[in-house]
Amino acid sequence: MARLSEQEINGIRAKADIVDVIGRYVPLSKKGRNYWCVCPFHDDHSPSMSIASDKQIYKCFVCGAGGNVFTFVQNYEKISFIEAVYKVAGYAGVHLEHSLVLPQKHIDPHIAALHKACKETIEFTNYQLDSIDAKNVKEYLFKRNITEDIIRKFTIGYGFVAWATPISYSTIVNSDLAEKATALTQALEKTTLAECGPLVDRFILDTGVSILVSDAEGNPVGFTARRTQENEEAKYINTTETDIYVKGNLVFNYHRAKQEARKAKKVFLVEGAMDVLAFEKVGLTNSIATLGTALTSTQLHLLKLLHVPVVVCYDGDTAGKNATYKFGKLAIKEHVPFEIVDNRYGLDPDEIIDGYGKDALKSMSSNTISWIDFLFEYLLTKYNLNNYSQKKEYAMEIAEEINQLSDTFEKESYFIRLRELTD
Repeated sequence: MARLSEQEINGIRAKADIVDVIGRYVPLSKKGRNYWCVCPFHDDHSPSMSIASDKQIYKCFVCGAGGNVFTFVQNYEKISFIEAVYKVAGYAGVHLEHSLVLPQKHIDPHIAALHKACKETIEFTNYQLDSIDAKNVKEYLFKRNITEDIIRKFTIGYGFVAWATPISYSTIVNSDLAEKATALTQALEKTTLAECGPLVDRFILDTGVSILVSDAEGNPVGFTARRTQENEEAKYINTTETDIYVKGNLVFNYHRAKQEARKAKKVFLVEGAMDVLAFEKVGLTNSIATLGTALTSTQLHLLKLLHVPVVVCYDGDTAGKNATYKFGKLAIKEHVPFEIVDNRYGLDPDEIIDGYGKDALKSMSSNTISWIDFLFEYLLTKYNLNNYSQKKEYAMEIAEEINQLSDTFEKESYFIRLRELTD
């Protein structure tokens, strides 16, 4: 364990600005001499935590949480005091002579074997992407503006049809790729085909492009994949559930995007991995995906932990709008701040790039509407305003949402709009 003198710790604290550090984790607003934010240590609905720049301390006037820059980082990240000191030193640009060495955490060998199997598999499929067999797949990726940098960052791979059945592992071992295949086979032998088979066999049989899915800490847990040939079958396929892959507990790209989201003070929520790649193409690195339009309470909790507004950018088709409506209902209930991208194209992010260019997606992503504005338009597809009973239901549903707003001016403006629309 690293040892720092009290003088060194005080020196780090003196060089670190508490406003800058806390601002990396939660959005801040200045009121008078102090900065304020929603307290991350209790279910706060309005800014109740004050950060005093002159005293370099923080205090929540609801739950009582308070302290200095070290205690904030320690409690927010749920790490030890010395880990927090080292993190703050990094933020402040303070070089420490001794590196931090932490005791090894116990890792379940069964879970570790599954993680290793995933890692070896994606490394192998990534290696295969440069083979002659994958030439058409590589061209497909380049045609979709997926660069070598994106391929490396997201460890995109190619799965070939020879892996359609477990017996084909021996075929691979006897090939000229024996060294890579042996490492993969050894990893797989430590698990069972029932657990790991779905991570490999289903994908190779059904698709050419596979993308690694990691958990919130960055551990490899499974794959999502896309067909390169268009047909009537599903475009995408995900790993079957295993001990480490439970789709409803995962948010794609979360481990990469969480720091980017805090820096940008927002996170884009999209449907699938290819949508995240589309945002990556236009330089927006703070996007995550639920790998579909269903949203679970676990996924919503992960979004809440980011402590930044969510910008919902589901596809502009009917399914995407329905998913946005369901997300909004859950987010309002859990007090997750969000806005909605005004997708007038009715397309997914990649289709927008293909049809209108990268600037169109970038521009659209900055054009957002509120939850109430979305409801005014969306609910017109659910209710017939020429029918009295349905018009009443329309008005009552929107009124219920308006009543939850804290801003008096907003509430009055929306009620005027509702009266004008429904007479």
